[in-house]
Amino acid sequence: LQTSQTAFFVVKLIGAGYLIWFGAKAILSRNLISFNATDRLPLRSIFWTGFLTNVLNPKPAIFILAFIPQFISVEGDAMGQQMFVLGAWFALMAFVIFAVLGRSTTVVAGWFERNPRSVFALNIGAGLALVGAGISVIAMDRK
Repeated sequence: LQTSQTAFFVVKLIGAGYLIWFGAKAILSRNLISFNATDRLPLRSIFWTGFLTNVLNPKPAIFILAFIPQFISVEGDAMGQQMFVLGAWFALMAFVIFAVLGRSTTVVAGWFERNPRSVFALNIGAGLALVGAGISVIAMDRK
């Protein structure tokens, strides 16, 4: 992507299109985000769904490959070790953040259940944010 202007442009358009499509879906469906109760799933099913979602999600790997190398010192032999340490640090921070988010969802979901208009606004706001992100990706210049 760093050497091919065409490849960068194609990836940029695909990403922008996906963001705009998902944002339009959120705005038009108005129930993309829902707090209605569902049947309880077995913990094993929940674990495997989350595990596969994370393993098959290319965004964290792309982020790490794009972001972390700028903090690696090339003046030594331990570039792989530096990459491993920074990647592990990133994983630890993500774990802590997701653990806090997971623990706080009950409070947030309860608030949304008591304020149904907020869910409507959340759907519209999320959709507009995604469409705006897609438009900004299209306008992004390669430097």
